[in-house]
Amino acid sequence: LPFFQELRVGNYFSTEKQNNGRMSLYFLSMIGGCVLIFLKLIGLLDSLIPIQFLMDHIRVGKMILSSNVRSEAKIKRAAAFKLNRMVKNAMDVHSLTDTLGDSRCGTNSTTSAANGSEFGKALLHFAKLSDKTVSDGGWGWAWRSIWNGQIYDNEGIWLSTRIIAGNLSQLVICLIFPIFGYIFLNGDLYQTYVQQLDKSEQWRMIVPATIGIILGFFAATTLALTLLPSTIRTILQFRYGCIGSLNDKVFLDYRLAVEQQSLIFGSIFWGALYTSILVAFFFGGVLLFLMHPITSTAALALLASLLGISITALIKIGILLCFRSYFYAAFYRKKPAHANFVGIMLEVT
Repeated sequence: LPFFQELRVGNYFSTEKQNNGRMSLYFLSMIGGCVLIFLKLIGLLDSLIPIQFLMDHIRVGKMILSSNVRSEAKIKRAAAFKLNRMVKNAMDVHSLTDTLGDSRCGTNSTTSAANGSEFGKALLHFAKLSDKTVSDGGWGWAWRSIWNGQIYDNEGIWLSTRIIAGNLSQLVICLIFPIFGYIFLNGDLYQTYVQQLDKSEQWRMIVPATIGIILGFFAATTLALTLLPSTIRTILQFRYGCIGSLNDKVFLDYRLAVEQQSLIFGSIFWGALYTSILVAFFFGGVLLFLMHPITSTAALALLASLLGISITALIKIGILLCFRSYFYAAFYRKKPAHANFVGIMLEVT
């Protein structure tokens, strides 16, 4: 630990600075410590300063108020937005009805009939407007809503801290593959093994490693960019009834094992890490098996066999598709002899 009193506990823990030239690590840890102290001070001020003062001084309140308070305020604005939109839709329905004019004046029976007529017209206009929809959801819509704040102010979706922290950890995983590629090209493995090969054979090692790193990076990036839209999609499905709630028999199962929510962050991080590493090793290993000088002969023979089987299967499927409508009509055989001949050939082959 930098800038700390020297302390040693056996061979397990020590604050002694190693003179290995990596001073950047010490300065980074110092910056990180200052940021943590600043955040703690902000939290302390949030609990000490009166709410009325923060409400009177909006700029100070935006700097000091915690994210939970701001998120709660956004959800309340979203509730007001939805209520206003509901009232506006109701007014749009009734504004389409024609005024009854003089028919409202007169006896009580005439007034009742007029009210009933207006109510019926409102129902008809509501049926006409029932096909009006708003497109929500989707990858691009979710990120645009997060960027402009619509997901908080209009939809009232509160993304938990675990989800946001997990998404940030996935973005950190995306940086692992470029760093690993740089270490691979400048490490001992490349210097001792790859460079010992002939220059005409070095590409057989570099290409699989490069493609594996690139595909692992794309896998990690895809998971990182899909987490928040997928979470928003699930929330909207639950809200709009696509996922059952109170009247669903499965709803009671949601109340079980509530402590499992503490595993969300770990599942997000380790799932993305293992998935991207497996993608990189799988595709890199397959390409290495195909390109390595020792295994390329056997790999090409296996690839040729698989290609031959695939071509044979495609030809068989194509022939059956061509003659199926000619020999059969649903479950009935239009050409019994030809259909029996094809059935025998399929059984033999």
